[in-house]
Amino acid sequence: MKQCSKCGKKKPKSSFYECSSGTRDGLNSWCKNCFNKKSLEYHRLNKEKNRQWQKKYYYSNQESILVKAKKYQQEKRKSSEDFREKENIRWHNRQARIRENGGTFTLKEWQDLKKKYNYTCQMCGKKEPEIKLTKDHIISLKNKGKNIIENIQPLCGSCNSKKGTK
Repeated sequence: MKQCSKCGKKKPKSSFYECSSGTRDGLNSWCKNCFNKKSLEYHRLNKEKNRQWQKKYYYSNQESILVKAKKYQQEKRKSSEDFREKENIRWHNRQARIRENGGTFTLKEWQDLKKKYNYTCQMCGKKEPEIKLTKDHIISLKNKGKNIIENIQPLCGSCNSKKGTK
């Protein structure tokens, strides 16, 4: 129990905010209720001062946040193809974990597999860049196939969707 220096009531220690200004017990001298009332009163009386502070600090920081976000988007666009491929592989690996099939593969393994098959769709024979090769699980994840590179073949999007989960 602790006594509030503002209202004088004895309250449990959980009714006081923590304070880092060197108090013995590490708690504020005012209870949360008194502290919140004082804070609300201060903000009500100093609306204009608060607006100026927000304009100065919050909105200026917002601009820097927007600049950082724009730079991040530009970085993503520069390496967008690799970024999309990595995200797609991450999705496949996550699906295998969710289904408890096991196995993972990497972007390097996928690129090596495409190179091994000469960047050609295994069903229709078309080559990249005419088509975009996609990852097809020979035994699908739904049918308890493993998510390993040995269970993956490069197919174009239309052949992959025709095959389905067969």
